Amino acid sequence: MNNYKKIIGLIIFFLFILFRLYIVSTESPRFDIYDSPRYFEFKLVDAFRLPVITGIYSIIENHIAIILIQNIFSSLAWIFIFISLSRFLEKNTTKILFFIFIIFFSFTQIVIFRDVYLASESLNLSLFLFITAAYFFDD
Repeated sequence: MNNYKKIIGLIIFFLFILFRLYIVSTESPRFDIYDSPRYFEFKLVDAFRLPVITGIYSIIENHIAIILIQNIFSSLAWIFIFISLSRFLEKNTTKILFFIFIIFFSFTQIVIFRDVYLASESLNLSLFLFITAAYFFDD
């Protein structure tokens, strides 16, 4: 019975990622003419942006690919925060309600907007979720 729960959970998480990718694929990448071009200028010295983000953006260069990678990273972060925080919940109904809350929150307009925006906000939010989830994941 426990294996079925894991398989169903993996299927739900996979569908969650696919649905988020579908939503993002219907949006065109948002580009700020004053801010976004700086993300594609990789410099180690006298840089306007941190070299990690500019390195990622300048290596990939394709705006749609960047959006998809940001969205996959964001989806995995939402899944990881759910897994780590749901460990504190005992009842299955509470876990289901918590998962529904996470789904609805991850599909809010501001989160989706950050995932299609060519800036570091999506990666920052995702990294914050990963760090928070990692803190609570450890016993």
